[in-house]
Amino acid sequence: MKLETVAEEEQIQTHKPEGIIPGFQRALALFKQASTNVPAYKAFLKSHGVDPGKINTPADFSHVPIVTKENYLKKYPLRDLMWQRRVSDARMISASSGSSGQPFFWPRGNQSVEDSVVILDELLDRTFSTKTKETLCINAFAMGTWIAGTYMNSAMWRLADLGHKIVTITPGITKEEIARELEVLGSSFRQILIMGYPPFVKDVVDYAKTRHLKLARLDIKCLLAGENFSEQWRDYILTRIGKKNQPESTLGMYGTADAGIVGTETPLSIFIRRLSAQDRRLYEALFGNDSILPTLVQYNPELRYVEEVDGKIIFTTDNSLPLIRYEILDEGRVFTPEMVAGKLNKLGLKTPSQLEPFSSYPYITLFGRQDVAATFYALIIYPENIKYGLEISSLQAIVTGKFTITADFDAVTQEQVLNLTVELQQGLKPTPKIEKKVFNAVVGSLEHNNSEYNKLHQEIGKKAEPIVHLLEQGNPDFKPGIKHRWFKR
Repeated sequence: MKLETVAEEEQIQTHKPEGIIPGFQRALALFKQASTNVPAYKAFLKSHGVDPGKINTPADFSHVPIVTKENYLKKYPLRDLMWQRRVSDARMISASSGSSGQPFFWPRGNQSVEDSVVILDELLDRTFSTKTKETLCINAFAMGTWIAGTYMNSAMWRLADLGHKIVTITPGITKEEIARELEVLGSSFRQILIMGYPPFVKDVVDYAKTRHLKLARLDIKCLLAGENFSEQWRDYILTRIGKKNQPESTLGMYGTADAGIVGTETPLSIFIRRLSAQDRRLYEALFGNDSILPTLVQYNPELRYVEEVDGKIIFTTDNSLPLIRYEILDEGRVFTPEMVAGKLNKLGLKTPSQLEPFSSYPYITLFGRQDVAATFYALIIYPENIKYGLEISSLQAIVTGKFTITADFDAVTQEQVLNLTVELQQGLKPTPKIEKKVFNAVVGSLEHNNSEYNKLHQEIGKKAEPIVHLLEQGNPDFKPGIKHRWFKR
């Protein structure tokens, strides 16, 4: 995404002298090892005419071809993508959502979990005092083959081994069970850490209110992942859990099936994000003219070497399936600590001294993905999930096949809502009967083609169902003669 309001000189990341860019030496060593010991990567470099021996500086490294799912991961056998073709180096295999048609299976070795432990060890101790407070960790991520639930379970167990007073329970996305755990177990712990997808965590705290649970008495904290959320949404949750004006009680994570945890919100990044929402000058300096407040996280460059290339996030990370200069299609920017400090100083803005411990970490701003139809309750819904429903024979004479889909938040209730707008064939007008037909076909397609949606629908029912809007042909929302955008931000 081009950020036209950001000054031209700020488009280029501030560089330190070559050889001492944080994380580069580790990334370079990983590149050298993979070029020799990962058959697929060795073949990939050869096909692009790259001599690994000539890659020695950050400038050299920036010319190494970017790998993607299409040009690399799907092109080579799984065994060839792994160190010395050893699939047994993996300890677990996680799946991406499969929303695009076929899930990709990601082998995860010990390195993946150890990296997450390093990231969370400091964060949870400094922010939630988990080494001194007995903490009930409620893992409310979806369990099964998807990465978040099992990955975070492994991390919590390792953190407990390292002295964190964390006890984990795994209800998954079942709000009734979570409410029961809060009611029965909550008072036995000094604090509760609920981990989950933002919309589902909201469902949990809203449901707890209907059960007359006094959440403010339980000292609840939240660790969230899967999608962006607004500061208005954060304030809603803080009020519900009795933490008004304590935004650091809810931390977001930037994680992927590809690499696990890449970065996290910190008290400092939250302070800067909230400040930018109030100060348009800072907003434009960090985020340009994007209309949706992006996610702002910090990361450890020794674990995740992150680059910004043409507005896309590129990262290099070690695992049983190593990724070197991998493009995940997330749009965003990378800022050094010096760049952010400079923007704040230029505007006469200061950060509280107690946030200083987090000031040495670089930042990533995330704007989303143009190729994704929508993220809804943290699962990805692609255009194909909808198309298949609209293409059934009984609808072919009724709809054109064009639609737009948006995942919005209701301004009053802060509930996440999936809006689906569908174009009718020429001469037809919207009717409740057509609306019902479209609804049934689309929900059926989502359940059949998206396993995560199917599970979500089973758990939360009507809240997972799209609201269908029908438009007559010729409506400006469906302009002819241009490439159609399935996803409207």
